[in-house]
Formats: sequence, C-alpha cells, structure tokens
Amino acid sequence: MTKVLVVGGGASYQQMFADMGYELVYDLSEAELVQFTGGEDVSPVYYGELPHPRTYSNPRRDAQEAAIYQYCIAKQIPMLGICRGAQFLNVMNGGGLIQDVTGHALGGTHPCHSDLLGYKVNVTSTHHQMMVMGDGGHLEGWAWKLAHRKETRPDEQIVLVSQPCEPEVIYYEETNCLCFQPHPEYYGAEETRGYYFACIETFTRGGDSGSSNW
Repeated sequence: MTKVLVVGGGASYQQMFADMGYELVYDLSEAELVQFTGGEDVSPVYYGELPHPRTYSNPRRDAQEAAIYQYCIAKQIPMLGICRGAQFLNVMNGGGLIQDVTGHALGGTHPCHSDLLGYKVNVTSTHHQMMVMGDGGHLEGWAWKLAHRKETRPDEQIVLVSQPCEPEVIYYEETNCLCFQPHPEYYGAEETRGYYFACIETFTRGGDSGSSNW
C-alpha cells in the first residue's frame, strides 16, 4: 500500500486517495508519494515575471512548498500536483505560466486529449491560469483552442499569447513530477479521477493504466 502525504491536508484529496487504496501519512519522512493541492496562484517571481493584475499569490505557502519540493528531490520521492499544485510543480521544473486566460474557469468540464489513453476524456475546469511546459516535460493531456484570450505579464506590458494547444497534464520524468491541472478530487468527477490515477500508475509509479481502477 503506497503511503501518500497530502501537502496542507484537504479532506477531499485525502478521501480520494483512501478510496483508491492508498495509505495516508502526515509526516514527510514517511511519504512515498507527495500530493500538492489547489489554492492561490504561484508567485510570478518563481518564473521570472511581474504579477498580472488578476494574479493572487501566497509567498509564504510558495516558500514552504518549495522546501518540500527540494526535500522530495533529494529523497527521490515522486510528486503529484493538482490545479495550483500542477502549476507549482511545472514552475519548479523550469516551466512558466500564462497568468490569466478565459475559457477554462468553467465550473464544469471540457474535453482533454490524452496521449496515454488515445482518446478524449472530459475533465473538470476551474482555473484562470495556464501552464507553459518547460524543457524536459512530456505533454500528456491538452485542450485545443478552448481559451479565447490569454494574457501574461513578463514586463510592465500585458500581452496576448497565442497558444492553440493548451496543456492540461504534463509529466517531468527527471524529477518524477506529474502536473495535473483538472480536479479529480471533486465530487462527481469520476471520469477525471480515473484518468488521474491512470496517469499516476503509468508515470510516477511505472505501472500501467490497467492497475489503476480506471
């Protein structure tokens, strides 16, 4: 039974892992898998930009989670990120963020093209920022031209960014980090949840999707 630590807690995340047969632990030294969760935007200083007017960050949380990330790297512990957690892991692996997009904060679902599954899966969508994949990343899942407007702020100007392929799931093999933008922990998100655990089994645990209760 794999031991998973949910960073910052969160009953819905913990229940999801318990339901899938994982053992929850509360001490980082015991963890075999670490889950970063949703919340505030990652501070743009981590990817070398000034903040967009709609970016809201928690520098203290960023610093705490950066320390956990470095611990996991040193101990070779696989890491998972959901929503903000996905964006955080993407940034820590050299990626960036588009700081404000339209078309993804739907409060519902949208189609995601999956390389692993070979077909579209409906995933939850509640985010206003978007991952920009760093070097060494594998684009596992993506939406296509869902956003109508995408803005970033690399200097003092807000500019539109053209990116028709919109990352939803990225895996970094070198650091064993899975960045999953949708919310599999949501009530009723069974399709998204099945896809998430298929990704966990295939990428971070080196198995195959058939062992993930998909």
